[in-house]
Parts: sequence; structure tokens; C-alpha cells
Amino acid sequence: MEILNSLRKFDGKHTDVLEQLAARVPRDQESLAQLLAAAEHDDKAIQVAATWLLKRWSDESEPLVESCAADLIALLRISSYWEVQLHLLQILSVVSLPRGSIAALKKVLPDLASDENKLVRAWTCSVFAAIGDCQPRFQKDALEVLSRAEEDEAASVRARVRQIRKCYRWARA
Repeated sequence: MEILNSLRKFDGKHTDVLEQLAARVPRDQESLAQLLAAAEHDDKAIQVAATWLLKRWSDESEPLVESCAADLIALLRISSYWEVQLHLLQILSVVSLPRGSIAALKKVLPDLASDENKLVRAWTCSVFAAIGDCQPRFQKDALEVLSRAEEDEAASVRARVRQIRKCYRWARA
């Protein structure tokens, strides 16, 4: 698995090796499968690197990322590192969420909404809003989460809520 060997070079901090990898890895199903497998690896740095690449693809509107949203939700359910959770939440906040996976996603989000990491809490709000946007019956739940997050001690969480409220008409207070 060539991608895995390249991911091993990531030191957990400096993304230059990931930038190089992102430039040369083909964007195809095989690479996607390797990245998803690497995101479940035992090594934290490999998980972080794999989800960093998936997020890069998402940021660049790579359609393959959209096609694996259910896999990303499954990864979020088992991830224990905040960096991995953050990458997955950032991706899930912008991709189309498969209806069949929303129940599983909603089960993991409450714990993440109270995570000790402020960035995980902030981006959890974005995913709640994305769920509410694609399925209006969940907007009330999303609004409750946003209201609670507006009281968060972290300015980054409150700022994310302000951005969400600007983005979604139904979320405006």
C-alpha cells in the first residue's frame, strides 16, 4: 500500500509531506479505499494524515469524498483522536449526508458537542446544522444545539455558531 508508506512519513505536525502526497496521489477509488483504511490504522499520525488528505480532497470539491460520506460517518463513530474527529466533522459539514446514515451520525454528535476540544465542539455544531438543513425535521434539534453552544466558554465555538446562523436562513435567531 504505497499511500500507507507515504503517510508513515508524517510526523504529526509538519504537513509538507502531506502536501506532496496530495499533489501526487491519484484521485480514484483505489486511493480513496487506501485512505479510508489508513484512517482506521492503529497509529494516530497515520489516522490524522489520512483524514487530512480526505479533508484536502473535500476542500477541493473532489466528488469521491461525497461518495464516501457513510464511510466517514462510520469512521467518526470509532475515532478517538480529536484531530481525526475535527477533519471528519469539517468534511461532514459540507458533503451531502446519506439519509440512511443520519441516525448513526446523530448518536455520536451529542458526545462530541461536549468534547473537551473546542474545535471539535464548534464543528459538531456545523454538522448538526447540516443535518437540519438536509432534513428539516431535525432543525429544532439543531437550533437547540446552537443555542447551547452560544453559551460556550470558547470564543471559537460561539464564532462558529454565528457563521452557521449566517449560512442557514432557518438557523437565524
